[in-house]
Amino acid sequence: MTQVIKTDENGVFTYCAPWPGWWGFAALKTDRKKMEHQGALKDVELGAVIWMEFTAPLKR
Repeated sequence: MTQVIKTDENGVFTYCAPWPGWWGFAALKTDRKKMEHQGALKDVELGAVIWMEFTAPLKR
């Protein structure tokens, strides 16, 4: 499943997982610089991933 989440100007976001499990969040950005590959200039994508485990709510 892929979902798009927007951030504020500082990159801060909030999220509520629809069900328990491991969820990965990827931050992607295209760099202003280009890289040469096989004689052509190509876009460079910068990114990072953080994995988080969401557990079911505790019952009282």
